[in-house]
Formats: sequence, structure tokens, C-alpha cells
Amino acid sequence: MTTIMTKKVEDLRNIHKNQEIWIIGSGASLNDFPTDFFDDKLSITLNGAIYKYPDCTYWHGHHEPWREYFRDERPDLLPKCIISYPFPGLFAHGTVTDPVEFFGELTSIPYWLYFRDSTVVDKETYRIPISEIINKKDTVAFRCTQTVLHSAMEIAFLMGANKITLAGCENKKFEKSNSHAEIGIPYPWNADWSNKPLILQATQWVAEIFNEHGVDTQRYYNANTDFYKKGYEMIAKNAIEFKRIKGITMNKKFTFHYLSMPHLPVTKEYCHCAFTQKIHKLTCMILDKGHTVYLYGVDHTDIEHENLHFVPCVTLSDVRKEWGDGDNRFELGYDISTGFRHDLNKPITECQKKFRENAIENINLNKKPDHFLLLSQGSYHKYIADNVGLYLTLEPGIGYRGSYCKFRAFESSYIQNFTYGSENPRQSINGRYHDRVIPNYFETNLFNFNDKPEDYLCYLGRIIPRKGISTAMKVADVLGMKLKVAGQGSLNDISYKCKNIEFIGIVDDKQRNELLKNAKVLFLPTFYLEPFGGTSIEANFCGTPSITTNFGVFPETIINGLNGYRCDTLQDFVDNTKKAFDLDRKKIREYAINNFSTEVINEQFEKWWQDLYQLYLSTTNKNIKGWHYIKDN
Repeated sequence: MTTIMTKKVEDLRNIHKNQEIWIIGSGASLNDFPTDFFDDKLSITLNGAIYKYPDCTYWHGHHEPWREYFRDERPDLLPKCIISYPFPGLFAHGTVTDPVEFFGELTSIPYWLYFRDSTVVDKETYRIPISEIINKKDTVAFRCTQTVLHSAMEIAFLMGANKITLAGCENKKFEKSNSHAEIGIPYPWNADWSNKPLILQATQWVAEIFNEHGVDTQRYYNANTDFYKKGYEMIAKNAIEFKRIKGITMNKKFTFHYLSMPHLPVTKEYCHCAFTQKIHKLTCMILDKGHTVYLYGVDHTDIEHENLHFVPCVTLSDVRKEWGDGDNRFELGYDISTGFRHDLNKPITECQKKFRENAIENINLNKKPDHFLLLSQGSYHKYIADNVGLYLTLEPGIGYRGSYCKFRAFESSYIQNFTYGSENPRQSINGRYHDRVIPNYFETNLFNFNDKPEDYLCYLGRIIPRKGISTAMKVADVLGMKLKVAGQGSLNDISYKCKNIEFIGIVDDKQRNELLKNAKVLFLPTFYLEPFGGTSIEANFCGTPSITTNFGVFPETIINGLNGYRCDTLQDFVDNTKKAFDLDRKKIREYAINNFSTEVINEQFEKWWQDLYQLYLSTTNKNIKGWHYIKDN
């Protein structure tokens, strides 16, 4: 673009967020509207319609005669003009190729729109500019099928409209208002209208794609005639509803707003935090399915994807100020090896307040009615959710106390039933169809199989009495074996002292893999009722059996004699540890991959998204089924 073309249509992105925009064409039905009809409406006029409605909000067009009209007779209207370039180009009907040569100093006044193609003949091509708008590309390549209407619809979408209404946009030969003739500009410039059916089909295509993103497109007529009836006419309404009812959601790409935690960046460096690890992995899984994710977090993320929009809600400086102690050796301003300093149970801090307010502001700026809002910590994020108000608000990984959403996915049946019972103590209650049990998930490539482990036992977890580390120590002493210990905390906090122990501390992905794959067994002898106990499955990915207690999640995940053993007494721990040495490590890894790999679990999430979206659709139209939806064979 020539440097003097300083204003771009992209400067108007989301300027009319969640508002109705009228597009005013110069078709015959425009004659039915009084001159003041559009005075209180956001509008984009096309071609000669501006003569009748010069007080419109914007004008859009391609043609040289109109450029001449604004330049020579109405330069006062140029600030509201959105003019296509390069020209003359297709559909420009002119001979001057340089915008600056044509407009001179006036070139800096209108908005300029990069126009790519006026001969689109298939629906998928229209997805390109719409995708570029959604992904906030700096310069969108707009398209149409022989009518400026289509690029105007794309402009309205870029402006953030939640409803687009067309007036005077019939696209029918000679059924025109007299606005062109009144100005003295001939119409239709020898235009070829033989493709009128394709033009109308393209209007429907664009409307259908908009509908997928929660934007409705309709025509409005202001009189009854033989050709149309007064009132609104949904474009492709029947086709859209038919596809919804028949299962269009099965291939739909969704948009997710994902709230992370306000104390840690969503990076692999901090994935030893269970919340951050799940957020990091699930974000990547959603993106792998072609969906779009707005991730709201701290300062930065190491996830890179064209469909990811990272929204920093607080900075590292905010985190250091809130929880750090001035130690510049560490990114967060303190040594995290002894634990993270963010406490969900303490009064809300200034950093948390800032996170909340920025998240609310940005979600409300980017949201559409059919978007998903994912809460990584239930009640902790309720304030944000309440101020956003999306129907599809859900908790996708409940392994914590304090969940509340209408739609919830639990890491285990144990935590699901525990939650239901806690919410309804001593009551006989019903289940909830749209909740799910979706277990935790793991990246297979992070864990290497090893059929020849070294001669040591392993404990990996927080070093606190409640996690049962003393049980692991006692078994190691009885068997006369070395115990390697990794995790947050200090052995000084454990009263029992093991004879042969090696303390490793916090481990990264590579160290975790080495520790687990070379261990004879992993201990997870927790007294705490584990919602999932992820390290037991991580060990299984390496082929290493897990020795656990017999409550919480473990009756669901640990199959005695296959991938480990569950224990009730110290004697059980000793006996089962010895038996685990002889388990088939290949079968253990196979079990883990088939039940807990990201690829397998992603399909479970995908079905949940689809089921919930079908339920959402049923709230938009009484003819669309939700839970009762049955797809055709």
C-alpha cells in the first residue's frame, strides 16, 4: 500500500462489538424506505445508496465513477468511505491505477481495503478472509462474487457485529432504485448478471459461515410486494437449521476462552504445578483439533500456534511484587523449590484483582455467544465468569474442591461422586448427563520405555506427611533398597529417617523421565484421597509399575497385577512391591497409552465440546434438539 494510504479498514476492527450493522444496497426495495429510516442505525451504504442516505455511518465500493464522485463533488464524505485497492483491478471499472494519482492529498482521508478477488465460486474460499479477520491478520484479503455486498458483509464482521441486516440488497438485474441515475452515474456498467444465482448463493455462503461464529445475517423489507413481504428474512435460515439438526456441530471449529492462574506463566518451566501443567497440555490439545484459544495468563507463554491468542492479564513484575522477596536469580522473585506462594484460601491480592479485571475486559471484548469459557479452578474464577456471562462456561479438569459450574469434567469418578455428595450431604440425588469423567492426560513422547530398570525405588510428589512418603521410606528399608525422592519440599519435615535415600528436589520433564523409567517401581502411598494421582500414570508410560493406597482414584486407575498394585497395610506394600518387579513393563506402557495419552483423551474432550454445543444450539431455537438430538444414520 502507498504510504499516503494511512488508514486501513483493519483500524475499525471490533469498533462496533456486539452491535447490529445494516448494509444498504441500491436494490429496488430501497425505494420502500423513508429517508430517515436509517438515521439511528449503524450502516454501511453501497454504491449509489449514499445519494439517498448521505448520513450513513460508512460507505463501501469498488468503482471508479464513485471515486470520482467523492473526489470531485463530495470530498466531505471521504472520511466515512472504505475504498477497495488495488485498482483498477477486477470490478473497478476504471483506468487510473495509482490511488495517489487519483486522489492526491485526499488519499489519506478514506479507509482502504485490500481487495483480493471478485470471482469466488465456492464457499470454502470465503472462509479465508473470515479466518484472517478472526485471527487478527494485519491486512485481510477481502473477497466477493461480483457484488460489493459480500466484502461489505466481511467488513461488518470485522467491525464486530453480532447481527448483520441487509436492506436493498436483492442483487437482481434492473430492479434498482433510481439513486444511480439521479446522480448521473450509469448502472450496471455493462455488468454480467448471468451469474445471479451464484451471487445469491455466495451471499448465503457468507451468512452460513457467519452463523457458525454466532453472527446472524438477515434481509429486511419495508413493504409488501409481489416479490417480497415486509419484515425480516433470515438468509439461509432453513439450510442453517437443517444442518444444525442433522449434526453440523460434528465438524465445527469452536472458540475457547481459557483462564489460567495469576501466579505462574503457562510455560513448561512451571508444569510441575498441576494446574499449569493441565492448562498447558489442554490448550495444545484444543489447538491440535483446529479450534481457536484465547489464553488469559501471566506475562507470556511458550505455546506457539496460529490459532492461539495469548492475552497477558498481569506481568511478571506484578507477580514479583505480590509474592517475591526480591531475589533476582529467579523469574518470579523467589525460590519455588520449597513451594509456590500463591494461596487460594487467602484474601484476594492486588495481583489477583488486576488479573480478574483485565480478564473480564478482554473476554467481553473478544467473546461471541457460542464461545466456550474454560475455568481452570472453579470457584476461584467464578467472579470472572459471572461478569462474562457465557452459556458455555465449564470446568474441564476438576481434581480440586470448590467446583460450581453447570458443566463439569471430573478427573475421576471418585472426585465426581465426592463432589456431588459434598454438595448434597445425606441426600439421594440424581446424576447430570452433561457432566463427564475425563481422566488426566499425558504426552507419550515425554516418557521413554525402559525394560531394564536400575535397582532403586522412587517417590515423586510433594514432600509432606500426608502424601505417605514415610511409607515409601519404610518399604525401602525393609527391602534394603535405595529410595530416590523428587518433589517440592524438604526431608527435614518428615520425622521418619530412611537409611538409603537420595533427595533430588524439583525435576523438569527430562529429569522426570529419567527418574521414572529407570525405577523398579513408583510409590504413591498417599493418605490423602487422590482425585487422580498423575505420577502413577506417568510412571506407567515408562513401563514402571505403581504401588498405591486402595482409596481415592486408585481403584479406577491401578489394576492389580497389570500396571501395579493397591495396598491396605504395610505388609501389602512390601509384598506387592516385590511382586511388581515381575510385571510386564511393555503391557504397563500399552495400558497407559491406550487409556491416558493426550490423543485418546482429546477425543473424549472433543465429544464433550460437541455435546455441549448441541445443547447450546437448542437454547437458540426451539426446533433444535439438545440432549434428545439423534443424528441420521
